[in-house]
Amino acid sequence: MMVSRRQSLSSMSVDALISLRDSIGRVLMERSAELQKQLQRLEIGSARKSAGGGKRRGRKVPPKYRDPKNPSNVWAGRGAVPRWMAEQIKGGAKREDFLIGSSGAPARKKRSKKRTISRARAKTATQRKAAAKSRGKRKSATARTRKVGARRSSTPNVAASAVASATSAGSE
Repeated sequence: MMVSRRQSLSSMSVDALISLRDSIGRVLMERSAELQKQLQRLEIGSARKSAGGGKRRGRKVPPKYRDPKNPSNVWAGRGAVPRWMAEQIKGGAKREDFLIGSSGAPARKKRSKKRTISRARAKTATQRKAAAKSRGKRKSATARTRKVGARRSSTPNVAASAVASATSAGSE
């Protein structure tokens, strides 16, 4: 199949080849314009969808750590630890040694121990309240079941005692 096309192209005149090239160019331009319109429609559709939510997703943050040996190696502190940092940490370096813009000082102020403990206590207190509330619901459901069961079981006992008392009265 390819051989016959080569022969037909080789047998064409220069003018015919130029007109063929021009027609192929026009077809390609039309297809390109068509595809660009489709792409614009897709971009507009996706922009509408993404405008509603996910604004924080994919936000870039400035780098927090830099490799002193190779300054082009930087890391924002998110995700997995980069290889260059992991290797140097295994060699005895500390993560604080790589901080940008500080001379060994921590990047952010740490919470005081007192504040951390009070937050933990508040959290556990609310968890205890929620657990007690759910236990109360369970107890009330169990108590209702016991009451219903007691009513059912007491009825036959009353009947049995009435039969027993009647038989005992009749035997006297």
